[in-house]
Amino acid sequence: AQGVDQGSSPTPRVEPNGPTHPVFIALAETVRRHGGGGGEHQSGGAGPPTNTPFDRLIQAFELDQTLHHYQTWDQLVHYCTLSADPVGRIVLALAGYADTPENAQLYAMSDATCTALQLTNHWQDVRRDLLEKDRIYVPSADTGVTPEVLKDWATRTNDPEARIPYIKMMRELVIRTNKLYEKGKPLASKLDRGIGPVVWLFGAGGRSVLRAIERGGCTTLWKRPTLTPSVKAWLLARAWITTRLH
Repeated sequence: AQGVDQGSSPTPRVEPNGPTHPVFIALAETVRRHGGGGGEHQSGGAGPPTNTPFDRLIQAFELDQTLHHYQTWDQLVHYCTLSADPVGRIVLALAGYADTPENAQLYAMSDATCTALQLTNHWQDVRRDLLEKDRIYVPSADTGVTPEVLKDWATRTNDPEARIPYIKMMRELVIRTNKLYEKGKPLASKLDRGIGPVVWLFGAGGRSVLRAIERGGCTTLWKRPTLTPSVKAWLLARAWITTRLH
């Protein structure tokens, strides 16, 4: 954490007088070359952009230190724009797809996919996050399920009065998350064969986990769903075949 704190404003350290932290010395050339997958430039347009994905990842780290319980869907999605979307934007930039108006659709699909992946992880790990980390990503104000209620339900594994409302709530969250996957689904087919299959694999893997949540009855508060080895093998095989046929 200390290293992150020292670089908590990474891009400015890269900008006017050169980077001062070893991590950002290494990142400086990447930021300059690819524009970091988005961000606003300093006045005059000189230098690498500010508020790049690297900045947002640092902001997500800082948010993790102070915010453990989320109230609304919009608040949670905003967190995903800081913690997940930048990763996809960096991947696109490194693959040669600059953040330009011509590629705006690609970036929008990437953002939707990355947000969906992050949300899927949250729904999969509700119990672990709650009991081991005291983190609650279920938006309490939107769902009407407070942290206290969620903790109480977690102790009532076979109680219909806990299971039925939780399942109903989780199904709604799964539906909203699946809509994001649908928005991002065309992305892989629009990328070249060097990166398209990899992007497809991430998206398909996330959707498979979301389907596993549904097949498990949306009972993630009591049992964490996982992908079977056969599903993982199928996903890898499909991605490999795609690289040969793309």
